[in-house]
Amino acid sequence: MEGYLSIQDEDPFILSQVQTFNDTVRSMNEIYCIDKSISGDDQTLQFCLRAWFDDKTNPYSDMTWYTSIPYPSSEVAPYNETCEVSFCDEDWLENDLNLFSEDTNAGCHAFYDYCRGYEPSRYQCKVFWGYCRTEQDSRNPGWKYPRENCRDTSISPTEDIVTCPMEWLNNTVNPYTDKREQNESCYNFWNYCRNELDEIYPEWEYPRPTCNDDNGIEIETCQIAWLDNETNPYDSTTNPECYEFWDFCRLELLTKHERYVWPLPAEPTVDDLLPGYCCLDIPTEDRTTKFWGYHVSKSILIV
Repeated sequence: MEGYLSIQDEDPFILSQVQTFNDTVRSMNEIYCIDKSISGDDQTLQFCLRAWFDDKTNPYSDMTWYTSIPYPSSEVAPYNETCEVSFCDEDWLENDLNLFSEDTNAGCHAFYDYCRGYEPSRYQCKVFWGYCRTEQDSRNPGWKYPRENCRDTSISPTEDIVTCPMEWLNNTVNPYTDKREQNESCYNFWNYCRNELDEIYPEWEYPRPTCNDDNGIEIETCQIAWLDNETNPYDSTTNPECYEFWDFCRLELLTKHERYVWPLPAEPTVDDLLPGYCCLDIPTEDRTTKFWGYHVSKSILIV
């Protein structure tokens, strides 16, 4: 359960709207938002932005720039024909099929396509912002920005709760349910901590089962004496805690130290380092004598 203490409250606004661009069918759903006031260039916005947290309403909802686009006045076909529609209609952006016949109403047909193709990425910002806000509201109801940290004086009298506290392990249900409106941050954070715990440790137990020795003292580390055992010395029925801990220690040993040797070999001696040296107690003046080991001449080792 050590990892439980390090779980941090993540920023919940990393969402993406993945679309596939198709050159043959330019659907509005296949065009990304472009906002030069944010990116500074024509870079597409493919992820929800943290900056949008500051917006109470959709900053792209004003479509006057679009609905004020007039029907072109021209003596050149097809705009030399009259059209009953004087300005671009916002509803056209939601319909991929041209509502006007090219044969019987060429001017309106051309105007419809013209409006549909007029800065579609700008319109898509309105759609994308709405998508991001809907996702945020559904995933984190009651969210606030800037995010408020959880505060519970019964757990931490003076500091904000920014890591999952051990006290919450005692709860089977969210203790902030009845006072959610007053403490939305703790309610959401408790849910986050519990969801993370259940996902990472699906079989977690608290209080944590402990392996105790014959004197009732908790065994907190893998024991050297367990290296003598080739099989688990504990009974899985009568002592499941020690049985599982022994299995854990053995698995860690075999995984991280595949070539372990036990008992450890003795300290090396001079015979291990200089084999045959013990037999060279009679020096010789030449190197003709044949025996295993080093030759010694004038008390100097020579190979």
